[in-house]
Amino acid sequence: MKFEVRELAAGETHELRRSVSADGRADLPTMHYELDDASDSWHLGAVDPSGRVVGISSFYREACPARPEVPESFQLQFMAVDPSVQREGIGSSILSEGLRRLQSMGAKLLWASARDNAVPFYERFGFEVVPDSASLPASTGRPHHLILLEIQQQERREVGGGDRAPQMASDSAPVRTEPGNPFDLRGAWDQQSEAWTLWARAPEHDSYWRFGRAEFFQLLPAPGRLTLDVGCGEGRVSRDLIGIGHKVIALDASRAMMRATVEASPELPALVADAAALPVTDGCCDLVIAYMSLQDVDDMPSAVREVGRALEPGGHLCMAIVHPLNSAGRFASLDPNASFVIQGSYLDAHTYVETVARSGLEMTFSSVHRPIEAYFRALEEAGLMVESLREVPVGKPSSDDPRHQRWRRLPLFLFVRAVKGDRTPH
Repeated sequence: MKFEVRELAAGETHELRRSVSADGRADLPTMHYELDDASDSWHLGAVDPSGRVVGISSFYREACPARPEVPESFQLQFMAVDPSVQREGIGSSILSEGLRRLQSMGAKLLWASARDNAVPFYERFGFEVVPDSASLPASTGRPHHLILLEIQQQERREVGGGDRAPQMASDSAPVRTEPGNPFDLRGAWDQQSEAWTLWARAPEHDSYWRFGRAEFFQLLPAPGRLTLDVGCGEGRVSRDLIGIGHKVIALDASRAMMRATVEASPELPALVADAAALPVTDGCCDLVIAYMSLQDVDDMPSAVREVGRALEPGGHLCMAIVHPLNSAGRFASLDPNASFVIQGSYLDAHTYVETVARSGLEMTFSSVHRPIEAYFRALEEAGLMVESLREVPVGKPSSDDPRHQRWRRLPLFLFVRAVKGDRTPH
């Protein structure tokens, strides 16, 4: 389902507090908490397109009973999701945004009193149960445990193994290096799995949320018998595909990424798999999705060939990649009218590593630049014919940041829909 995570007024949380957090108890006179309106308290929730609040949380600056010596501690209370829309990633999105905000504030500790059955959810985010902390609150009559999470501050890293500087990541121009070959792309993404999960699940944080998803999903055919999401990462595209009616199997070579996918959607079929050796039968599906993954695999031609094998005749591949013009060069400055410079050869493939810091989060992307011809040769050899192509700049409504104006002159991404023909590929 579609939803937006945003800050709420305390009163907007009261309905779900009563129906979910308090199990619908009508005898409680009010859902107002004494710290609701404190200047350093805040409330996050998920709101659907109709304006209905479907998920809530509240954060209060409070010392933890088990760690009273830790400064900048916050208590999480009233975390709840409307039962009619559970298992849609709403709780994960709310908590991810809360952690991002706490990290940007310099908070040191987040703690809560969690119901027994909710503890596994929090453990996925790194919370630990305080030993011998079990309690039975009179308000619910259900067993609870004290849980806590030490909030790790993001450190600014120099790409290429430089010393770590202990300061909070801030918005900055991307830092790109070219480490040369051989380079372990799978290992690099495995190491970034936690950072990527936070990055990808922060609503409106990156291009997927702001304009990429809407543009890409316009290329998709109607849901059919089976969709493979190859290179699914932490699973957000798979979850969105399920939301519009697709039957999905998610695949990624990174075990850490697949753990994040399964933790967010336990019901989603998910496989750890090399894109160049898919563990599926010939012609098993009618749609393959490769959203921002083919530039991150070592053997792209073999991966595309495997896609062709997995598709039935008439089936489609919908792929999104960093536009090869983008990966070949860089702007000379952040100025909206800056020159775009390609040093070296556009035609030569090469690995590059790019670190981006934004809104308190930092992510290192490891990819391979390949010219457009390399991708289209791979499609041709796999028997896939291009039906539609989109060169995607920054979406005009997505940002008022003048630095993004540069990317309205050149494409950021390349979106392609290709169909498998009846003929045998060359």
